[in-house]
Amino acid sequence: MIQVTAMADWRAEADRRIELHRKGSHTLQLLDRDGQPVTQAEVRIEQTGHAFHFGTCVSHTWLERDTPPARQYREFIARHFNTVVGESSMKWAYTERERGTHDFTWADQLLDFAGENNLAVRGHTLFWTKIRYKADWVKELRGEELQEAMENHLRQILPRYQGRLIAWDGINEMITANFFEERIGGHIRPHIYRLAHEIDPGTPLYTNEYSILCNDTGSDAYIKLLREFINGGVPVGGIGIQEHAAERIADVAPEGDQMERLSQFKLTPHGMWTRLDRLAEFNLPIHLTEISFRAEDDEKRAEAVDKFFRVAFAHPAVEAIMLWGFWQRAHWLGRPAALFDEAFNPLPAGEALLNLLENEWKTRETLAPDADGYISFRGFFGPYQVRITDEAGKTSLHTFDLSPENRETVLTH
Repeated sequence: MIQVTAMADWRAEADRRIELHRKGSHTLQLLDRDGQPVTQAEVRIEQTGHAFHFGTCVSHTWLERDTPPARQYREFIARHFNTVVGESSMKWAYTERERGTHDFTWADQLLDFAGENNLAVRGHTLFWTKIRYKADWVKELRGEELQEAMENHLRQILPRYQGRLIAWDGINEMITANFFEERIGGHIRPHIYRLAHEIDPGTPLYTNEYSILCNDTGSDAYIKLLREFINGGVPVGGIGIQEHAAERIADVAPEGDQMERLSQFKLTPHGMWTRLDRLAEFNLPIHLTEISFRAEDDEKRAEAVDKFFRVAFAHPAVEAIMLWGFWQRAHWLGRPAALFDEAFNPLPAGEALLNLLENEWKTRETLAPDADGYISFRGFFGPYQVRITDEAGKTSLHTFDLSPENRETVLTH
């Protein structure tokens, strides 16, 4: 009974917060071409997308293949997500495999795909602190030579994608590794952020860390890093959080030898909210940048997806949730982490995701105007389509965006 009550409490609180932070009231005024109110009509209001960034990482392998499964993979992403990030295609180890020779084929492919499908893109990542994720030639460098190579990489990649990204992860996982500091010196982290901002001042630079939402040791260390950066004038534009063991929110113990999955700390709704509250004090947007759920039990994985997304979407500082894979044939943690099977049929976890994105968090209304041609409703933020059918059978289609800033729209029928 205690567990049921606790679950009801968190769910009720999540729903309350979602209603408060993710929806807004909007008024439509319907006028005819003479400027007179349209009072006799059926008005179908349908949300066509989300203002919030619901996204996934994308495999360059499946982007470049021309096979039925690859085409279906691309179509699935374009239909169900509004934001993408390269799983590997923009990382230094992939864009400069040989020293002095940048190859942006896979990164360009990602941006082209996003542009063709009106998808936002996160840049991941300019640098990564773990030595095993470096090109072999980088592992041999030290001191000024390594710093010069890093600076050259920034000058090659940042201008190429300037104005096309919603964010860049700057230096990945600075709490848990010190490759650059050990080889260059303590100045390198702020230097890289300052230089990146100088080259591309319009794209926010994020930090990106794991083991933050589940324990105070990790969140304390992250807050200390952020405070040092911000107090030192380092241009941090947002806070990134990874959670590659998000199944823990459904009381599933993480398995695997990957560093991110070794933690045994529990992940709870109230613990997440408390730690997100602390990070939100910096008044920076928070992106949940890399989210994975691995559980052999399909139903527990579905519970974890539903619970994690609800809790994250309920926090007002969170602006993005990025899955680190969704398909059985393209997930770094394999079939036990998939949300959709080989044929793109939803597994229970996929059903849980689609229920949220396409059902619970989508606004659809059929309404009638009042005597002055007004319709008022409350809906989730995002783009909308309106179909007006008057008593003579005449139909007109319109679009508008529902946002905190846009509260009223005039439509001419």
